[in-house]
Amino acid sequence: MQPSLRPPAAWRHHPFAARVLVVLFCTGLVLPGGLALIGAGDPDAVAFEFRRPAPAPQWNRSVASWRAFPRGFESYFGDRYALRSELLSLRARLHWNLLGSSPSPLVVRGKDDWIFLTASHALPNAAGKVPMTFAEVDNFLAAAKRRRDLLAQRGIHYLFAFVPEKSSVYPEFLPWNHVRKGQRRVDQIMERAAELGLDFVLDTTDAVVAAKDVDGVREDDYTFFPLGTHWTSRGAAAAGRAIADRWAAAGLPARLPDPSELRFVHVPNGISDLWDTRLYLVGAVGQETYEGIWSRGRAAEPGESIEAARAAMWRRPGAPAKKLLVFHDSNGPAVQPTLATAFQESRWEWRRYEQQSVEEFEPEAVLELFSERHLLMSLPYQDDPAAQPDLARLFAQAEPPALTVEPSDWSERLEPENGARLLLDAPGYPGLAVLVFEGREGYFRLQLPELETGRDWILRLDCAARSDGAVGVTYTWRSAGDVYPIESNHAQRFSLASGNQSVYIHLSHQRVGTEVGLSTGGTPRALRIDRLEARALPHR
Repeated sequence: MQPSLRPPAAWRHHPFAARVLVVLFCTGLVLPGGLALIGAGDPDAVAFEFRRPAPAPQWNRSVASWRAFPRGFESYFGDRYALRSELLSLRARLHWNLLGSSPSPLVVRGKDDWIFLTASHALPNAAGKVPMTFAEVDNFLAAAKRRRDLLAQRGIHYLFAFVPEKSSVYPEFLPWNHVRKGQRRVDQIMERAAELGLDFVLDTTDAVVAAKDVDGVREDDYTFFPLGTHWTSRGAAAAGRAIADRWAAAGLPARLPDPSELRFVHVPNGISDLWDTRLYLVGAVGQETYEGIWSRGRAAEPGESIEAARAAMWRRPGAPAKKLLVFHDSNGPAVQPTLATAFQESRWEWRRYEQQSVEEFEPEAVLELFSERHLLMSLPYQDDPAAQPDLARLFAQAEPPALTVEPSDWSERLEPENGARLLLDAPGYPGLAVLVFEGREGYFRLQLPELETGRDWILRLDCAARSDGAVGVTYTWRSAGDVYPIESNHAQRFSLASGNQSVYIHLSHQRVGTEVGLSTGGTPRALRIDRLEARALPHR
């Protein structure tokens, strides 16, 4: 008997059920978009993803704007989709509970539900797969030594301390496929510092690892947060004691109270580095928090904050040392309650080193807390405000100018509108420099296509500032590594005093692309550029 080739009869919906299905489908398709169009979406929710909402696309008569409009509108609309957060939360729970993976590419899920940062090549660095070149290591230490020497002339103790990455302290919780291949970048720097006898550079990794001896005694009581990327009060306290011990060995009376006088107590619903919001897993994950509490009379007291400098003040009258100035990032606040006990007054600034702060505060000691991850987010810093005389000498000895621009009417021609463009012509190179003002940020994109990559350049900006401030410089760079080449953004800051002055900026041979960013930290009209000149250093 031949089998029938007739397809089976399709299952038939009841007419009423079919209509309900159509209505539900159309409602789910149209309702979120309709709510977004009337402004019911919450674009600020994307702040949890470390970015800003996509701006409305620009649509004019140019061909480029027509080509860019579809993608721009998709990003703009997607960030304002009315049920975006709810749908992302559902997706995150499926990833976390069913697939056993991280719902975000910013972190990877390891053993026992620990998460580890993947941004900035943190995991390849912990595995020793992205080493620095010998020149990069020496440049890094040479810049730190210049700073140490400058401060030593004023009788100021200087210490540069590395904050370890979580993956460097807890490799046992990393995913199974993480294998150590070589040295971390911090290991390279510390090895070279030991060869050169530079005892003002400190790696706090060993101190934090030693503090792991009481891990697991209480739930979630570790030196790093299992569901975060920063160290806990206990990990930070161990690093703070290592810093104080290094200073004491150098003759600075920065002694901390006895360790027995510091207890770590459980704080229900305390503030912790918990990535539940950033991963859209609110209510699905959690962790306990412990804070360090000093015995009576031993603790330092927080004082006023200085918002303009993102600075916090701490005081402990009668402490053995006098004044401490600290430059730090997001790992700094956890160290404050410990290290502040060794100084009568301490000022903690959430930014990179700023010479102007040293001039104002007149500290007895200066500490730079430098997170290991920043070694892969930016080039090793080479030139700082204190190195301006050195850069001026290099500029004078460099090759003849390759670029000279004198926009005499710069400030008058630049209008404070998003996307306003200013075209600057150099002799023989029409349109060589283009600046684009990006509204709220006071940021300019300087296009320099004639400055070849693979060479070191020194830029000289002759400028006039209406008030004291700083100019930021950013550009894209690429490492020399072959296995895991890194491409990221390099950032530098240079202090500005009110009035006329010249600022010298070093562009590394590792720069790629033609764009250099300038940021004034406020309205661009507060800074007038009178002359821009670029000279090349000899080939390496």
